[in-house]
Amino acid sequence: MKTLSKWTKTGHAFDNQPTFRDNANERDPNIKTNVQGDWWIGTFENRSNPNVEAGYMEGDYPIGTLTSPEFRIKGSNMDFLLGGGCDGENVRAELLVNGKVQRVAYADYCRERMRRRLWNVAEFTDQIGQIRLVDASRKAHINFDDLRGDFTCLGKCFLEIRNCASSKIRIDQP
Repeated sequence: MKTLSKWTKTGHAFDNQPTFRDNANERDPNIKTNVQGDWWIGTFENRSNPNVEAGYMEGDYPIGTLTSPEFRIKGSNMDFLLGGGCDGENVRAELLVNGKVQRVAYADYCRERMRRRLWNVAEFTDQIGQIRLVDASRKAHINFDDLRGDFTCLGKCFLEIRNCASSKIRIDQP
């Protein structure tokens, strides 16, 4: 079982994360989330253990944030998969640089299927970054996976199992 023990949580939206496999697809075969690997973030989902029967859900009611450990930005781009609910600015991914929000991507497609999003981060090279996922909606949720880019973890990595010099961080095992 994977954990997000090095990430910082507020509220309860991320209590049952990460999610094992495409739990939404197990519930409804017509739903395809575009999950990469076995583990991802999906705040509607409630399957944080492979031993739990597939299809369980948390629902949209819990709210909260999930903030990554710090990393040093080394390249010019970061990209990731983002999807989920449609509640405007209340469901989003943020790039914090030196503690301040510098980039925002909204889960504004009203679809479970995650789509690739790209941030140009060249102006932040050699600065300290973090990813913050925000689910501030009681009627929507966030889906997030496959964070990639040129950065170096500081201290412990995202899931304690990833090589800290990796240029691709998944909510998954290597």
